[in-house]
Amino acid sequence: MLTLLLAASLAVPVPKVKEVELYFPTKEGTKMVFRQRMGREIKALVQTVTKVESDKGVHTVTVETWVFGKVFTGEQVVSGDGITSKVGNEVTCSFRSAAGSKWAERVSGRGKTEFSVGEEEEVKVPAGTYKALPVVCVDESGIKVTTWYVKGMGPVKTEIDGEVVSELKEFTPGK
Repeated sequence: MLTLLLAASLAVPVPKVKEVELYFPTKEGTKMVFRQRMGREIKALVQTVTKVESDKGVHTVTVETWVFGKVFTGEQVVSGDGITSKVGNEVTCSFRSAAGSKWAERVSGRGKTEFSVGEEEEVKVPAGTYKALPVVCVDESGIKVTTWYVKGMGPVKTEIDGEVVSELKEFTPGK
């Protein structure tokens, strides 16, 4: 009888844990091409996910960025809670994935920065129209940067003081 009960309990399927969809890609080889504006000059900015290390739901994503003929390498620390962008040990940006969140922190090159997350809204860029979460940051000099994040894709549009400076043109997921 005990064997029958044990066999029956082993046959019950274990429910799958629903994976949280993150606001940044976590697959190597993912490529994002942006139309980037700096002053009057418009060029492509290309980001490629080159390495991903995962531990207990936290993903350290290495991103190589090509812009204006130069290559920069940085890291995105990605989890269900949000994203922290780093170059070396310095935080360059922060993002929480809960609408209505507000916080302040010191950011490299920007000093004390106030952050807030709005409600998901529709945003149109050359790559398509998406439901995106707007993240607004205002640094101590008063410069306002708004970036819209899409689940599974990351940032799709960035404005600085109301002027569009970056829009997603192409997105190729990694394998």
